[in-house]
Amino acid sequence: MMNIFEKFFQTAITNKIKIGPVSRRPTDAGIVPARPEASILQTDEPDNTNALDGSAADVKRFLRELAELIGQDPQSHIAPVVELQFGDVFTATSLSVAEGAACLSITALLPRDEQLDYSPHSPATSAIVPNGECLWHADEGRYVVVRKMPIAELPDERSVMDTILDTADLAAAWFAEARRRAVKSD
Repeated sequence: MMNIFEKFFQTAITNKIKIGPVSRRPTDAGIVPARPEASILQTDEPDNTNALDGSAADVKRFLRELAELIGQDPQSHIAPVVELQFGDVFTATSLSVAEGAACLSITALLPRDEQLDYSPHSPATSAIVPNGECLWHADEGRYVVVRKMPIAELPDERSVMDTILDTADLAAAWFAEARRRAVKSD
């Protein structure tokens, strides 16, 4: 029986997801191809062995383990930051405190696109990315999706990894809709 990390990495290899130290930002062109609707970590067997206790310390421990497994230095930041690239979407995940509650904070940097300069007519983030917000990063010239998930909603390690993957997919969906609207308005 494979543990949660083996399942994650095997699925990542199968789906050609780049895992490891990320030394570059997202590319400047293209739309991230959609993956199957189901969670890539979904299995038929229950997994109670990797339950989180709901504390910030336990999520921080798990993020530190995940960072170590993918070759990142978890000691390089005050809190561990897990950086992953899914197609053209670069994600950085860490633990943060929002409105007094501990949250998993996932930032997804979207690719630059000449058709997508800052626009007040961009699609509403909340309709596409639950618990998320889309911001324009003026220095980078790209949109950034920031999603904060209360750790109370993350019962196990699999849900943490699924949330990271889902955020990348939702950010890509937002990006595709924004591009569609930009082309349509031209």
